[in-house]
Amino acid sequence: MASFQTWHKRSAILLAFWTAVVLSLPAWWYLTSIQRLALPQERVQDWVQRGHCPIRIPLAIVVEVGVGGEAGQSASASASAHALRHELATLLHSTRTPTPNCEQVMQVQVVAEGEAQPAQAQISHQHGSAHLITLSLSASAPLSLANDLASSSSSSTASIADQAHAIHQAICKLLQLEAIPTSISAREIPYSRRVRTVWHLLNEDASVSRASNHTSYSGLRGWDAQALNHALIRHIGPIAHHLDAIHDIATESQVKWYAPLDFQPVEMHVPGESVPEVLATVAQAQRQQRDHQSADDDDQVTRDASTQDEASKARDSDESADAESLPSEEQQQLVTGIALPELPQPKKVHLITPDDLTVFVNSAAWGLSSPSPAGEYEFPSAPWTKRLEEAQEHAWGSEELEEERTLHFVLFVAAPHHRPLLIQTHNSTAASNSSGFLLPQWGGVFLHNIAEVQAASDVGDALAPALGSDDLDPAMRVFASQLRALLGLRIPISPRGSTQGQREARIAVARQALLRRRIAETAREAVRTLDGIIKLTHKIENLGIGPRVRDDVMSALDALDQLEMEFRLQDSSAGSTSERLSRALSHSRRAASHASRAFFNRDMLALLYFPAEHKYAVYTPLFGPVAVPLLVALARLAKERRKARSAEKEKEKESSKKER
Repeated sequence: MASFQTWHKRSAILLAFWTAVVLSLPAWWYLTSIQRLALPQERVQDWVQRGHCPIRIPLAIVVEVGVGGEAGQSASASASAHALRHELATLLHSTRTPTPNCEQVMQVQVVAEGEAQPAQAQISHQHGSAHLITLSLSASAPLSLANDLASSSSSSTASIADQAHAIHQAICKLLQLEAIPTSISAREIPYSRRVRTVWHLLNEDASVSRASNHTSYSGLRGWDAQALNHALIRHIGPIAHHLDAIHDIATESQVKWYAPLDFQPVEMHVPGESVPEVLATVAQAQRQQRDHQSADDDDQVTRDASTQDEASKARDSDESADAESLPSEEQQQLVTGIALPELPQPKKVHLITPDDLTVFVNSAAWGLSSPSPAGEYEFPSAPWTKRLEEAQEHAWGSEELEEERTLHFVLFVAAPHHRPLLIQTHNSTAASNSSGFLLPQWGGVFLHNIAEVQAASDVGDALAPALGSDDLDPAMRVFASQLRALLGLRIPISPRGSTQGQREARIAVARQALLRRRIAETAREAVRTLDGIIKLTHKIENLGIGPRVRDDVMSALDALDQLEMEFRLQDSSAGSTSERLSRALSHSRRAASHASRAFFNRDMLALLYFPAEHKYAVYTPLFGPVAVPLLVALARLAKERRKARSAEKEKEKESSKKER
């Protein structure tokens, strides 16, 4: 039976299919091929070979050794000062190897009294501003830093070697050149330029109603926006000002009305007031009674009579007690004519154990993970804050928009049945004097216990008024200390009697130490990330390296080169030490940002999990249903064509035979 289509028509249809397949092959090849551009591996290896400290941060120190004591002792003191200068110079020169934070003491000068300024000017010309340290051999003269910054003194009775060693340790501690303990560094957040601080007011249960007589408020009404803003400016503002070259700090506020605890605090009874405290309270009440003589005489006589009866009953009931426990006659006379209050019952407190502190915050149940930004009216912007809306203008992956760190600071108001809520000390059942605790890399908590009130005041109101600016001071002082610990700002303790200039100098030293530490951390992170990219490209053959990845790697290396060049500048136009460190941090931060963006580039990860053996598993079911019909149709057409040609040849033979 003849086909409804001729062979030529079916051949044209099959040819159209094969033409479409052949023409799509270049596009398929381009879309599935992996682009692997060359990376500057030699430059990366040069930075990797530098080890733990890819960048050396130069540090210049000038030590001025003065002579203390009386004029008659000047000869011996001068000899001691000369010996101390020699010994101290030897010790300081030994610190030229990089410290754990990659500082390297490049210039050390130990000079006599009065020679510090020219020496400092000389070092300033070479390596920027130097740290000037002045000290005296007299026991009363303090070791000082940066314009007489008081620190510690060395005893003149100790040997020269011991004095020099003690001074060397004091200098290293003051400049924070020592290794940071893990217990301290683990509390700090990883470095990020943008830090968002969220100030939470959490009421454990604000739905508890007021009782009819003597009770407590169920919680706080909320934040007073103006009071909170003033408290933040007064306590947190100076920290943000000192760290303006390191962090941009933004603020948000949040109020929660129900934040239950996942555990039950330990209930404990503590002794009530002692007898002297009771008598002191009675005496105070008596003085208040004398000041208020407006009550009528009949009521006064009745109170006097009842008071005497109660006092006599109390004395009769205490006759069997030990004589030493009885108050003296002078103390008993204090209660004459006034009602003797009942001795207080043991006080009930609630303690949070150290184990419960680790699970105190329930972020998932309390909704602390993603707070909504506060409006301008709800929480006025302080002059030192950076608004988060400005960062939304930048595109994803830009160097300005970096990873943001969020710190939570919680003012927790316990429910009435958990008050007072205190913290239990370690290895003891006593309550700690501190009302706050720090959660590493998360934030801090302050426990606020509302004082008891009489039901006669604001009977219908179950919530206490918002805290004023002065009422927030205790919590803000704790929060400020926690913020410094979380950001890594460790300010040396100023001795008693230090001037404002000395305290500011210590803050400047701590700020520069933090700058140096962050520079070393970000530079080290950038080099490690670049090294990881190079190792991955060698290990995974189908890892894509496109133009964006290559450009980011080149930009990171250029930023590292600029960082190194920043510390090599030797002219006075480089600016002060703080300015130079700020620019260096900008370079290292940009290097880390570009390296991280290259490592997590979406083009680089597109075909990462598509190895060669997976291609057959994917292409077989994809191209099989298409290729088999085309190949079968092509074979069938070829077979029909051969049959047709054979038939034609046979016909030609038969026709030729007939003609013969």
